[in-house]
Amino acid sequence: MFGTTSVISALYWMQYYYYHFWYGSVSKYAATDGVQKNLYLMNCYTMWGLAENINAITLLVQWIPTALVWILTATNNDSLIWFFVVWAGIMHYVDAIRFVVVGIIKIVGFWYDSPTATESFKGLERSYHVSKEHSLAYWDFAMEWMGFMVSFGMYLDLHTIIEDMEVRKVEKKTIAPVKTVDDDLRF
Repeated sequence: MFGTTSVISALYWMQYYYYHFWYGSVSKYAATDGVQKNLYLMNCYTMWGLAENINAITLLVQWIPTALVWILTATNNDSLIWFFVVWAGIMHYVDAIRFVVVGIIKIVGFWYDSPTATESFKGLERSYHVSKEHSLAYWDFAMEWMGFMVSFGMYLDLHTIIEDMEVRKVEKKTIAPVKTVDDDLRF
């Protein structure tokens, strides 16, 4: 469940970032002042856009490695499996920090941002592109909460894998008693 969710989340957030943040040119948005080094302002000119940018990049950094490592755990390498479980635990802290930082920036944006920060007036028409408008869709919310539910809900089950690995290591280290012919016949 955790691995499948990581693959779905990685694919979703890659296409989300590509579609919402990648497209754009310095000539289209006034916030960039036509300078290539200011291209980031097409997404980060508003506080909401900055928060969404941080959110999307953090989710990419979380879910892409998770999906790749989960796929590699099929090799049954104990080190990879251990790393996968530990990485899933680290993701909890990253999620908490992301949730707080993005929430604070969005609250600031509630008072700081204005409708003309994305579309301003060109004469009497509101058609002057200042920066990209970022909005949330149902699927953004659904995918984010699916990641939360699986990450936090399945972690304890996932963590038992490490406990089983430790038990196997202890069993390998103990020396088995020498068996006799009669021991094989007993129930």
